[in-house]
Amino acid sequence: SRGSVTGRKWNHLAIVLNGLNIDLYINGIHDSQLNLKARPLKNDGSFYIGGDPWFNGPLLYLDDLTFYNIPFL
Repeated sequence: SRGSVTGRKWNHLAIVLNGLNIDLYINGIHDSQLNLKARPLKNDGSFYIGGDPWFNGPLLYLDDLTFYNIPFL
């Protein structure tokens, strides 16, 4: 990422998978793109945000985490 988020302030992050591209948006502004060589594999395992059983993770507040499997046009 080339952008940054402001501490102690609400920030909006969006990660979009579009074909073989992953786009990162910070506060509505396109920040960066990662080009994949193949489609991501399905994962039936656990999904962790911030920390996991092996890492405490960062101190953060999280609100309105949502996953969509359809595009918004």
